[in-house]
Amino acid sequence: MAEKVRTLGNYAIQEHTARRLVAEARSAPLVIIGGMWGAFVVVAALIGPWRGGTRLFIALTAAFLLVGVTVLLVRFLPTRRRVLVDCEAGEYRIERDYLFPQRTRTVRVPLDRVRSIRRRRQVWQDSPSSSHTEWVVELVGEGGEVWTAAAGEEEPMAELARLLAEVGTCPLEEA
Repeated sequence: MAEKVRTLGNYAIQEHTARRLVAEARSAPLVIIGGMWGAFVVVAALIGPWRGGTRLFIALTAAFLLVGVTVLLVRFLPTRRRVLVDCEAGEYRIERDYLFPQRTRTVRVPLDRVRSIRRRRQVWQDSPSSSHTEWVVELVGEGGEVWTAAAGEEEPMAELARLLAEVGTCPLEEA
C-alpha cells in the first residue's frame, strides 16, 4: 500500500514501503509547442497583408525555424522523469520518457555500486551578467561513475537527496 503522494518541487514522491521510493516529475512539451505556434500565428497575422515578397519570406523563415525548434523539443525534452529506489530488487532506476520516438530511457544502477548520494550546485552562465543555478542530485559510484538522478531547485533537491540516501541506505554527501 502506497503512502499519500507529496510533492517536492516538480517531483511527486510516493513511498510504497520503507524500502521502496518513487519520485516522478512530469512536463508538458506539447503545451509549450502549442504556445509557440499560437504566438507565431498571431505575429504572422499581424505582419500581413500577404502582399509583397519580404513579408512572406519572413513568415516562411520563421515557420521553418519554429519547425526546427519543435522537432528539438519533441526529441529531447522528456515528458516524464522518474527515480525509483527498490531495495527488494537491489537497484536505483532512473527513467526518462520521450515523445518521439516514443520510448523510455532507463538506467539501472545496483545498490551495491552506489557509494553515496550527492547534491551539488550547477551554475549555467551565458554572460557575466546572466546565470542560472540548478541543483542536481547524483548517484556516485565506487569507481567514480556519476549518474544524474534529478535536477531542480535547492530545497526540494536537498530533501529528495536525503530521501534517496535514506531509503537506499547510502551516505549523503554535499559537493
